[in-house]
Amino acid sequence: MRDHFKPRTLAEFIAWEADQPTKHEFINGQVVLYAGGTGAHSAIAAELIIRIGTHIQRPCRVFTSDLQIETAADAFYADVSVTCDERDLKDLTTSRVLRHPKLLIEVNSPTTRKVDFKEKRDAYLALPSLEEYVLIDSEYRSIEAYQRHKETWFHTLPICEGFFSFTSIGLSVVLDDIYPLELTAARPERKERKKTPSRRRH
Repeated sequence: MRDHFKPRTLAEFIAWEADQPTKHEFINGQVVLYAGGTGAHSAIAAELIIRIGTHIQRPCRVFTSDLQIETAADAFYADVSVTCDERDLKDLTTSRVLRHPKLLIEVNSPTTRKVDFKEKRDAYLALPSLEEYVLIDSEYRSIEAYQRHKETWFHTLPICEGFFSFTSIGLSVVLDDIYPLELTAARPERKERKKTPSRRRH
């Protein structure tokens, strides 16, 4: 496609993104450059992929941020994703997009936190296949999640020590095992954020 071409629809963006040398996301009709993360961000995501990959069984597969998550109107790169749907897995040699994820994980930072807790959350929770959306802070020891029980989404309180349970795949992880040593040892206080309802309906 021409260098000056800018996609205006989700379908145009998916086709356009496949030819780009850098990653972009499609948010509210706008093309946004996908920024890289810190060493802590990368280490947390890598630890999770290892643990999830050795825990889940086929046909389920875990993926890095190389595959995009296509929602009703947007497209994002999730740090970690799990799908068990054959429609996502039928041709891994050419696929670039997941449309039916079971679990999505975002490791957030100051520059991504707003989008992770708003645009991505709203779009992800509208996916019929999704059972769990987990948000992990890359600066402070804190994990929280939106977990679906039947047709209701429940927002868990942040967990700062001990272990966290991924209900969608039946896996528990110890926070000390997934956080880098520096964050594990320091355990800085988490900054206060506006409270969100403990339960959401979609």
